[in-house]
Parts: sequence; C-alpha cells; structure tokens
Amino acid sequence: MQAIAQKLGFADFKTFRASLKTNPKLRPASGEALLAAYRGYLTPMQARLPQLFGRLPKAAFEVAAVPEFLEKTSAAAYYEPGAPDGSRPGASAFDTWNATDRKPL
Repeated sequence: MQAIAQKLGFADFKTFRASLKTNPKLRPASGEALLAAYRGYLTPMQARLPQLFGRLPKAAFEVAAVPEFLEKTSAAAYYEPGAPDGSRPGASAFDTWNATDRKPL
C-alpha cells in the first residue's frame, strides 16, 4: 500500500487515507453523482468480460440506488442477482443516503 500511495504522490499510506476523508474532489457531489460514477464503469467492464470469462450470464447488469425505505439502515452496497432466464437484470445497489457527507471506510 505504501508504494501505491507514493505512486499517487503521497508521502505514505496514512497521508493518502487522510486525503480521502478531506479532499472534496474525491467525494460525490450528490447521490446521483455517486450512481453516475459507478455507471461509468459498466461499458468498459462489459467490453472486457468476454476476454476474462468463457461463459457469461444471460441477464444484463445495472447500477441502481438502494430503495429509499432502506437507505438509513442498508449496507453501502449489495448485489441482487438477475433472473436466470434473463428477464430481469442483475443489479448492484448503492446506498445514496447522505452521499456527500459519508466518510470513506
């Protein structure tokens, strides 16, 4: 971890972790911005899947928000599998509640 922190321009890992908590550029501006960031990974990831795996699921995959009634008590994220026949996509659900003030782990 020390080497990664230094590669990113930090003196040590402790300084890197501190910057995650205080640098506003590393925090989402809103719950929708958080979802947009995760959605931005979908297309590049899906393009690589055939190279990495021989067999792919029939169901599509999407990024979704945790339902509003679960926001305050939900895990930060969880996965819901799609239907085996492909009729319902799999989804990674991300908790957007208090997204701008949430501290990184």
